[in-house]
This record gives sequence, structure tokens and C-alpha cells, in this order.
Amino acid sequence: LCHNPDTVDDLFRLFARFLQRNPAAFLHSPALPAIFDCAMQAAALDHRDANASVMQFLSELIHPTRTREEKLSFELRDQLMSTMLRPKGPILISTLITASIFSLSTCSLPNVADVLLEFMLVDRQVSPMLF
Repeated sequence: LCHNPDTVDDLFRLFARFLQRNPAAFLHSPALPAIFDCAMQAAALDHRDANASVMQFLSELIHPTRTREEKLSFELRDQLMSTMLRPKGPILISTLITASIFSLSTCSLPNVADVLLEFMLVDRQVSPMLF
């Protein structure tokens, strides 16, 4: 990942765009857990554009679970929460905080803060235990 930040940028920009246009198909993909794991690893990448794309993807992934948009059914939002965000949320938050402290430049911190805020707004029961 660190040797190809432009590829990471393009890949996660594409994922975010796909999530915006057709979230149901993307969230039903069997590759989603691997994509989420890759995003967690790429979150520590200190490259402005790549990090911004990863953070945008994570925000786009988390945001629909707290909104009542017609694009996603309740079952799909609940499945995303139970299979991805609740089990892997603590790891994501730990990764983001560690990366913010040790590896990211200050220009990336607002994007990280947006993802942390989205997660806190999504799962208020779990968030106090994580912070």
C-alpha cells in the first residue's frame, strides 16, 4: 500500500463512488470484508490524496447506517452494523487514533475526525466504551 499510494487513492475513490451510486449492490458484495480490512490498513497511509479517499470511503460506508434514506433497507443497514461495524469498529477506531498520533500529517486529521464522528453518531451505545 505504501509503495502505490496513487493506486490506493484511485481504488478507494472508486469504492466511494460505487457506494454513492449503488449502495445495496456494494454492501451485498462478498468482497466487502476484505475491502474494509484494506481500508483499515490504508488508513495509516501518510499520503494526502490516498488518505482522503480512504476516509471518504469509510464515511460513505458508515453514514447510511444512521440515516433513513430510501436507498438502503433496514435489514441491509442492520446487517452492515452487525457483521462489520460493531465487530471491527474498535479496531478501526484504534487504527485511526494510532495513525493520527504516529503516522499521519496534520492535513489528514480533519478527514480522520469526520470518520470518528460518523462512527460515534452511528453507534452511541458502543462509542463511550471506545473513547
